[in-house]
Amino acid sequence: MAEKPTSYIKQISCGVEYSMILKTNGDLLAFGRNESGQLGTGITIRKEFPYKVEDYVHLLSAGATHAMIVKINYTMIANMNYSVWQNRGSEVRVLYFNKKNIKHSHIKDICQIEAGYDKSVFLKKDGTAWEYESNSSIPIHPRQIAQDVCQISAKWFHTMLLKNDGSLWGMGENGHGGLGLGTTENSLVPRVVMDNVAQVSAGYNHTMIVKTNGELWGVGRNTCGQIGAGDGGIELQPVFIMDGVRHVSAGQSYTMIIKEDSTLWGCGSNYYGQIGSKSRKYADERQPLFVMENVSQVATGDNHTLILKKDGSVWATGNNDEGQLGNNSRENRRRPIKILC
Repeated sequence: MAEKPTSYIKQISCGVEYSMILKTNGDLLAFGRNESGQLGTGITIRKEFPYKVEDYVHLLSAGATHAMIVKINYTMIANMNYSVWQNRGSEVRVLYFNKKNIKHSHIKDICQIEAGYDKSVFLKKDGTAWEYESNSSIPIHPRQIAQDVCQISAKWFHTMLLKNDGSLWGMGENGHGGLGLGTTENSLVPRVVMDNVAQVSAGYNHTMIVKTNGELWGVGRNTCGQIGAGDGGIELQPVFIMDGVRHVSAGQSYTMIIKEDSTLWGCGSNYYGQIGSKSRKYADERQPLFVMENVSQVATGDNHTLILKKDGSVWATGNNDEGQLGNNSRENRRRPIKILC
């Protein structure tokens, strides 16, 4: 007898005051702010609870005011009382959710997408990274920006590229040193930052880096303590934060960290409770604080956070002005609450 999966949630993603959840059966749920049509419901009314907007979805990324998803040809295999979806073809369909329209672009072999603030970046299976210049339309010919890439992060104004050899590269806006190049000059092309990197997350004006040995490093704007070390201001060179880290997610002015023991930690602005720790109200936290245990994924937005635990449950904390926490209310939460999805 086949073992039932431990989680029905495949991916979580946070935009600016809205959220998206991708289930393992390909259903896409969206909730929160929708004035630009970013939820993909076809109207501009917010949703305060997880609402199904698409099916047969393979990948998703919630940007500032637009979302990107990848759809793919699937075949359904019935197995006991649940369903598993299998790939049956390499051509995927990229969709933008924006301004009440769903815009399509046929591109093959996409393995990662990132909806940024005024751009979108995608990674193909051949290791090439590509960029759309704007979220207002889909150009016929996206621009290739790098090759030999295994991970991209482009949530806001700058883009970070992790290559197969472990080297980290950055490009884009750099007014607060978030590229980690030792300057505040913008860069139109990727420039090397450091080696031996396992994962990267680009925040609003800062970047968080997990090295292959589990060390966490941070660089860029640190006025709210979002890097997790130092006294504030700007760090132009990556600084060491802590050991034993598996994954990091950089939000607007805060950072969430999953350690190797699956505990969740957070630092930076906690004005809305987006860190979710038992900390002082409306205070910046300049050192990582413990939040909860048994965490498998975390997603950061501007001022709210989604958390996926190992048991498959989804939790939310922080700003809830637009219903982005998905608990059918608009009340902010300072500690994570479990949501139904």
